[in-house]
Amino acid sequence: FAFLAGFTDAEGAIFIGKTNRANYALGNQNKELLMRIRERLISGEIDCHRLYDGSKKGTYIRDEKKIYYMNKDYWQLCITRKKSLYNLLLCIEPHLKHTNKIKSLQMAKDNILTRGLE
Repeated sequence: FAFLAGFTDAEGAIFIGKTNRANYALGNQNKELLMRIRERLISGEIDCHRLYDGSKKGTYIRDEKKIYYMNKDYWQLCITRKKSLYNLLLCIEPHLKHTNKIKSLQMAKDNILTRGLE
């Protein structure tokens, strides 16, 4: 899970969504890579949704400083089911390096435990 943790540090998000539930999302333009990650997670009994087409080629994303144009489709892998998400977080936790991701992971774990694992 070291590779997935590094990929999460760079391209992922661990967050509490609008419905007050923990979420995990991993986004990238490389659909094939995300599909392989999804297959490996599913084989390890971590349930994943299908890949979502987050942004189509030619669209743009605006942040506070810049506008980014998508030169390829941008895909997302999401995990929202409590037990699967909790198990994934336990697996990547020892390998995360970015302080903000570590804090987000702990908040997500707390959220799941507060709501109950089952």
